[in-house]
Amino acid sequence: MAEMLGRAAIVAAILAIMASPAAARRLVHAQASGGGMFTTIVPAGGLYLDGAWAVLPTTSAVGEVQFGWMGGEVVGLGGVRQQFFRTSKSDVYGQLLLGFAGGYPRRCDLCSTRVTELGLGANVAINDQWAVRVRADMRVGGGAADLPFPTLGGGITRTWR
Repeated sequence: MAEMLGRAAIVAAILAIMASPAAARRLVHAQASGGGMFTTIVPAGGLYLDGAWAVLPTTSAVGEVQFGWMGGEVVGLGGVRQQFFRTSKSDVYGQLLLGFAGGYPRRCDLCSTRVTELGLGANVAINDQWAVRVRADMRVGGGAADLPFPTLGGGITRTWR
């Protein structure tokens, strides 16, 4: 498996080197973001870190880790982010993430390890590389149990184009 990933990285590097600057700019589009989130129904909050890599011009593969919701819960999520529209000052997106949770309180009978999160967000540009992110998500699973768990959050985003 590691050998196959190494070969794929070499092929990607060769293609990036051989590509024209304009094509390379389209080839590499990634984002990393970090910030805080809080829930709107119970007094809980946490931090998130995410990364996205464009697979199509407006569609990205996303990985996210959330820390500290209830009793040290850690949630790992992966999925897709779809950009709805983009201007020079901002972009608006929706995302669907699926994953697993651990570390939630043992006394939670309805909690589950599987997590589904559906969200909307916007990145408001500070400059070409940095933006302020605002987001609203609805999560089911993990420490949120089987109930919809609305959250609001914000953070900072770094973009590579």
